[in-house]
Amino acid sequence: MTLQALDTVFYTGTDLSLLWHDKFHDYMRKSFPVLTLPLGGSTANRKGFLATYSIEDDRLYLNKLEFQNIAKPYPFVVGIVGKEVTEYDEFTGWVQYQPMHEGLSYTGYIVIGKSQVRHKYRDMVKQFHLCRELIKLKLVGGYVMEKTDFSAEAKTIRKQVEKSITRLFKPQTAEQLKSQRELIYRFTDKVKNISN
Repeated sequence: MTLQALDTVFYTGTDLSLLWHDKFHDYMRKSFPVLTLPLGGSTANRKGFLATYSIEDDRLYLNKLEFQNIAKPYPFVVGIVGKEVTEYDEFTGWVQYQPMHEGLSYTGYIVIGKSQVRHKYRDMVKQFHLCRELIKLKLVGGYVMEKTDFSAEAKTIRKQVEKSITRLFKPQTAEQLKSQRELIYRFTDKVKNISN
């Protein structure tokens, strides 16, 4: 599976990646119907768009939308009054709508973070333990209601995995590899648990 480009969320002055959500992209497609059109795209961007968000005073805002558009003329972004294409790259076909500061009313969970290896194309779904910053937010009507910081726990798990890998430079047994995977998957499930 091709690694997926991730959206960016500016939170407490830091640019983090949107690593996981329970239904956020469905919300975005309903709020901005242009995102459901056959706009082209890339195997590294199955959702069809890239977005930049910010969280200011515990409110979620949309700041920029980008997508590859194969149809001209380029449409207004439905739901954003008066916003037209502000930049178009002839070589790649990427279109940008910006600047924006649209308050969003999403209700659900998102996980944001920054990995040890900073790269826009990094599929982190099963690699939460690699994040040096890892935060889960519960949003109601676009406002942050709960924040859970998993950064310290991710670091602990990362150290456990690294220790077992480098122990005397001996090859790992199948049992050791299985134990590492289970540790990582348990942590991933804990972060993604929306019943807590």
